[in-house]
This record gives sequence, C-alpha cells and structure tokens, in this order.
Amino acid sequence: MSLVFAGLLFLMILLAKAGMGTLKTPVLVFSIIWCIVGLGANLCLYEYYAPSNLVNTIIISGAIIFFIVYGFGLRGVKKSFFTENIKLDSCFINLRILIGINIVGIVLLLPSLITALIILRTNELWYIRANGSEVYSSSLMATLADSVIRPLFVATTILAIVYLFSDGKQKTKYVLLMLAIVENIELVISTAGRAPIVNFLFYFIIAIVLFRGKSIFELLHHERGKLLFVVALIMGIFVLTQMRSSTNLDMRDMLETFYNYYFSGPSYLTQLLRNVTEYGIDGRYFWGAATFGFISNIFSNILILVTGRPQGTLYIIGSVITSKQYWVGEHTLLNAMCTGFYPFLLDWGYLGIVIGPVILGIITTIITKKVYKNRSLFYIAIYIYWIYALFRTVFKWDLVNIDFSVVLISLYFFTHKCYKVGNDGCRA
Repeated sequence: MSLVFAGLLFLMILLAKAGMGTLKTPVLVFSIIWCIVGLGANLCLYEYYAPSNLVNTIIISGAIIFFIVYGFGLRGVKKSFFTENIKLDSCFINLRILIGINIVGIVLLLPSLITALIILRTNELWYIRANGSEVYSSSLMATLADSVIRPLFVATTILAIVYLFSDGKQKTKYVLLMLAIVENIELVISTAGRAPIVNFLFYFIIAIVLFRGKSIFELLHHERGKLLFVVALIMGIFVLTQMRSSTNLDMRDMLETFYNYYFSGPSYLTQLLRNVTEYGIDGRYFWGAATFGFISNIFSNILILVTGRPQGTLYIIGSVITSKQYWVGEHTLLNAMCTGFYPFLLDWGYLGIVIGPVILGIITTIITKKVYKNRSLFYIAIYIYWIYALFRTVFKWDLVNIDFSVVLISLYFFTHKCYKVGNDGCRA
C-alpha cells in the first residue's frame, strides 16, 4: 500500500505543477499531505499497526476527490495567482476596537494565568496539562476561554501576521505583533499547551509562502527578520515540548513524537471504525451536525448552559467517542486523533467518503476565488486560517468546534469600516 500512496503522491505533484504552475496551493496542504500521511502510516514505523483497507480507501478517495473538485472549481483563476506573490489591496483595520476587545480577553484570562503561575512554583508544565481544570475558576470560565477568548486571539494573531506584509504603518505592525505574542504566551502558560505557538508558527509560514514564496533569494534577502522569528518559534516549541514532558526527551523520542502526531491518525481511525458502533457507519448519523459543527454547536452550547446537560457533536466526538484510548501500535496507546475524515463518516456513513471531500473542495474554491477577486486583509486572513484547517485534518476536524464562527466574526469586525476614514485603505 505504501507504493500506491507513493505513486499517487508523485502523480498529484505532477498534475498540480502542470495545472497550477506551483505547489503553493491548498492541494499541497490536503491532497498531497494526505498522500504523505498515508505513505508514512503504512510504513508502520515504531511498531505501529497498519491502517485498514477501508481507511486507506478513505484517504485515497478523499485526496483524489478534493483534487478534482478544487481543480475544476478554479476555472477562471489564472496560474499567476498561485505562482506570483500575493499583495494586499486593502489593509484597513479597526485598531482601537481590536486592542480594546483583546485587552478584555487578556484581563479575563489573568486569574487563570496567575493560578497557573502559582502551580508552576511547585510543579512543572506537565502537571497543568494533566490537571487543566484547576486553572479555571468555574466551568463557565473554562467554556468562555476555550470557545470565545482563544479563537478571538487566533483571529488577532492571523491579522497581526498578515499586516506585517502590508504597506501599513510600522507602529501598527509592532503593536499588533506584540499583542499577538502576549496573548499566545498567556495561553501557553495557562493551558500548558504548545498549540498556540505551533499555530502561530504555521500561520506565519503560510503567510511567508503566500507573500514571499516566489523566490527563495528574495525571501532570504528581504525577510531575514521574519525568518529569524520563525526560528525562534521553532526553538520555543522544542523547549515547551521538553518542559511539559515528565521525562527528558532525546532526539529519538522527538522523532517518535513527530511520527505519533502526524502519522498515527489513520491507525487510530482504524480502531474507531472497528470499535465504535453506536454512531456513524454502523450506527446513527448526525446528518451534517459534525461537519458543520461550527454552526450546530452554537445552539448545543446554549442548551448546555440552559439545561446543564452535555450535548452536541463536539461533546459526543470529543468527550464520548475519541476520549477513549486505543492501541495503535505494539507499545502505543492513543486517543483524540480521529482525523478530519471521521466526522464525515459520522454524518453520512459511507457516503461521507465522497460528500466530505466534495464539501472541502467547494469551500476551498469559494475562499480561493474570493481572495483572487479581493485581496483584502479579511479574505487573506480567512485563506490562511482555512489552509491551516485543511492541514489540521491530519489530526481532526477543527470545524466541529464553534471556533471557526468566532474567528470569522472577529476577522470581519476587526477589518470592516464602522466609519469613514478617507481614501487611505491602510489607515489604522
């Protein structure tokens, strides 16, 4: 099966280069990445179990269907959109409103930050990771932090990164970047998670590729400061990985952790499909409530607050189904890594193998064409966020959470004029 994935990977690279002129497209972060994941998973390194034939079929079908739907949807989009560096047409931002709302978010998280710092006086980061509920003063605060404040910080981080590549004021660039750094440090300490820094890194890399990816020489010559910042983020991730582990990790441990994160999803999905019969292929369907969880779970969260009873697809997938650990290798127990394909199967059964990638292809096409016609701060920020969401399907389907809705609303609110500011689209 590894040879099948290797052949499909080679074919998709050739077709992407021929059809789009470059690999700097969403095809890279979904179809091609999934071919690489399928290849790596079937190598069964570190005594991992091989994915089932069904899971391999799901991956291959998903990669091909997405490639076809997205490719046909790009009619009218010139190759130069992908091959040339993107340049912002408009970079207006409601700076005062953005700063004001973010300061409120920072202040609301301060008690959690202080609690985490007190815990760190006698414990290490891994303790906070294992006992995260001790950080928040109430379940309501935990929900607010996870469902509103965190995605608000995500929107701000992406805007700060995109604005760095604009013709906007240097002072505004500095303020936005410092705000994003402070927020992500606060999240890292209060959650003991490296996800905020990892996300920051990926958003930054995607932006560099979009804005400066045409020429390696240009990138190295003109963007050395940004590249040094990327290196600093990578070093920060390594340090955090060591700090939140209860044991010291050597290079072999790091490589195995990398393999675990990026190539174990197919093996875990195999175990889910074998063991979970109440929902999905062998049980009842959710009929879109998982795929479009960023909408359906808004109502579920309201019902949770009113009734006090846990419900909704986010709860079922995250706390009922994927919270259980399964053996994915001779020595490896794993949970949560259900991949982005699992919610499609929960929604529509075997039809989800086709419906899910079609939906992904259509949404990606719509976002791409929006950026093609209007290269504003708003649409490019969404483009970067969506590209990362596609990449994240290697782990899970992030859109089952309401984060996507909060990020979209925040991006729109922060980048659309509430009053007239004259003709300078880059005023802030």
